[in-house]
Amino acid sequence: MTTSVRAASGRTLLVRAPADGTFAGRAHALQLARAFGADVLVLDSIQGVWDGDTWNFPVLGRYTDLHAVARDLGRPVCVVLRTGDVPVPGRATPWNAQRLADQGAAAIWVTDDAAASASYTDLARDVARIRSLIGPEVSLWAGRAPEDGPFGARTGAAGPMRLVEAGADMVFLAAPGLGSGTGTAAVESAVRAARMLQHAGALVAVTGRAESEPAGTPGITDAVRAARVMGVDAHLLGSGPLGPHLDPELLYHYSLEVRGREFTWRRMAEAGSRNAAAHRPRRYEPVLRLPSAG
Repeated sequence: MTTSVRAASGRTLLVRAPADGTFAGRAHALQLARAFGADVLVLDSIQGVWDGDTWNFPVLGRYTDLHAVARDLGRPVCVVLRTGDVPVPGRATPWNAQRLADQGAAAIWVTDDAAASASYTDLARDVARIRSLIGPEVSLWAGRAPEDGPFGARTGAAGPMRLVEAGADMVFLAAPGLGSGTGTAAVESAVRAARMLQHAGALVAVTGRAESEPAGTPGITDAVRAARVMGVDAHLLGSGPLGPHLDPELLYHYSLEVRGREFTWRRMAEAGSRNAAAHRPRRYEPVLRLPSAG
């Protein structure tokens, strides 16, 4: 697994939201994420809206596949599957992954619950099983988002590398000072881990835990600075343990910090785009070749 193309200068924003999340019962959480500049929409906790065949979203309505969801939202859609004892529709099984891929998921993210005791070995097992079944046209992500809490023993790049060897295209890491220690040693360790994974052909995504900061505070700047030091390919924001919604103003300010005003405003203006390239389910494309990433 190799790729010579990196993400658009680390400017790609992934936004995670529960599949049944709404704002005041009038707007879906993914609609807010799209309107405020998200590049990739990440569906979490899908067992409440997916029965294995059809989707029944609050506000958005009923869908028979994810191609239609991506078309209506104007963004590629990733779906979270979880390792361990979780309800079957959301469990990280090869059948679920294949069904989601057939329905139009541009990416599958294999992770675990923050309260679970899964290890990198457990995650790598499920990643390998899923990769053996789904084709190369769907991007496969793996790892626990850092805002969900520490993941297993701190093993530098050794644990995440298992996920790459199992077939993951993108791996999630914690940024220095945000769940992985502070100081020069922590920064150097994070940079080494990111470089090793990228050298192996994987993408690296990070979340800066900026979700705990009010929009426009120095915490966002610090989070983005830490990610830049690592040279990450993508940034993850989302609900995590901090509630059912991501403050759209926080997403906006984070985007300003990462991508600047012109890029951010252009993404917001394109929120209703129905450009087919925005949701074509090709490997790497949801992260690497977004319509406005060039």
